[in-house]
Formats: sequence, C-alpha cells, structure tokens
Amino acid sequence: MPFFAAGALAVAARSDLEIPPPLPRLFSPDLLLAIVLRGGAELRHAGLSGDALRTLGAGLGMSVVVPLVDFSVLRRRVSTPDAGNGYVLTACEPGELARVAEAVRPILRTFGAVCLVSDAEWLLH
Repeated sequence: MPFFAAGALAVAARSDLEIPPPLPRLFSPDLLLAIVLRGGAELRHAGLSGDALRTLGAGLGMSVVVPLVDFSVLRRRVSTPDAGNGYVLTACEPGELARVAEAVRPILRTFGAVCLVSDAEWLLH
C-alpha cells in the first residue's frame, strides 16, 4: 500500500517519475510466485470444494484451449501459401513511418499479412 500512496503523491506533484524498463521484468517472476503461493494457501485454508475444483479445472482447461485456438486462427490468418512464412524487417525515422506504411500496405493486402510497428531507441556507438 505505501507504493500506491507514493505513486499518487508523485502524480499529484506532477513528477515524471517512472519505473526503469528492466525492473518490471525483474519483478514479474516474484509477483507471479507470490500470487500462486497466496492462492495455494487460501485454497488449502478453504478446502477443495466442488466450486474450487470446477474453477481449477476451468483455469487449466483454458490454459490449454486458448493457446491452441489462437495458434490455429493465427496460422490460417497469417500463413498463406504465397507468403511462405516470411517476414520483412525495416527501420525508419519516426517522420517516415506514414510513408513506409503506405508503401507496404499493398503488399500486406496481396498476401493477407499483418504489419507490426514498434518503436525503439537508436543506439549509436
């Protein structure tokens, strides 16, 4: 709770406080482990009732079914015989993005492909 209060205080002070990018990756496994352990402790305390077993079964079932359905849908939508599972990677200045996207659009329509746009920082050495 103190972190939420500190965050609210930083927003109220109009601070540009932000979490450095590597930290969320560092804390994610710990957070997941804490959630699992807390859920296991609560489940042990409450007992394995019919509702708990149904909920666990639904969660396990969805963890298997959802990726399989997603894979089959994406495989049909993205992979066409003409596309050959290829990809194109390009880099451009932010001001050139609209021009590059318009140049790529006809190719995407031809193959029924998808365009993913991401930004990154330039590293000069």
